[in-house]
Amino acid sequence: MSTAERVPDWPRILATVQFDGTGTVRVNGIERACAAESVEGLRTGIIARAVAIATALGRPVQLHVTEGGAVWPLAVRPNGVVHALSASATVPTDNGLSPAEGRCRGCRRLQSVAELRCARCGVSDPHAVGHEGDGATEPTVAPTGSGAAAPYKANHTPALRLKFSSQPTVTVAGRAVLGRRPAALDGRLGVAVVSPEQMVSRTHVLVDVDAAGRVLITDHHSGNGTRVLTTPPIDLRAGVPYAIEPGTSIQLGDVTCTIDLEIP
Repeated sequence: MSTAERVPDWPRILATVQFDGTGTVRVNGIERACAAESVEGLRTGIIARAVAIATALGRPVQLHVTEGGAVWPLAVRPNGVVHALSASATVPTDNGLSPAEGRCRGCRRLQSVAELRCARCGVSDPHAVGHEGDGATEPTVAPTGSGAAAPYKANHTPALRLKFSSQPTVTVAGRAVLGRRPAALDGRLGVAVVSPEQMVSRTHVLVDVDAAGRVLITDHHSGNGTRVLTTPPIDLRAGVPYAIEPGTSIQLGDVTCTIDLEIP
């Protein structure tokens, strides 16, 4: 007997597909235009984008695609398997299912949407349909130890404790957006960061806590990038959420920030 798995509704990934091969992908309120030479190529690229996010989180993610006036709720796994999402947001196991496939944007080789580099021509992000280009870095997951969730009460969201190198510690309930002059984004509280060398972007990084109590960080297409200060350090790919252990430090330009949780 197959076991149904519930797919969390965070991060929120919304995509649109137009008949001319253009569209958008919106992740947690951050929208990026995308385009491909065909509608089929655009669909493949959107799924590959969801696969990258699922890989970074280590679990399936929801993807809602609007095309031709209809909305298609899907669940996308890190291995590239795509399910139709039920009304209860559950999917069956992927036993025996094959990943979605598409053609490489370089050599047209047919391959899984989960492949990070084409085995034939060597291009990275072979299904990319955005504006990241060939130089985009491959998705990487920050070390998360045993993967156990933070021990918090089901009815309480942990608070974020943000310890900065340039200013006093700040405590935020649940979700935050960090930057020199950040605006509240998709329900997150803006936290102004003192940047002596002006190397922190106006809106630099998003910090969230998911339903499992994990800290998730997303670089908001910052000018100087976001680095996780692990061994080895990890440079984040803009727009992709990364799971980190509470107590991990990140570098935002000329400022470091240690992110921890306060459990109610």
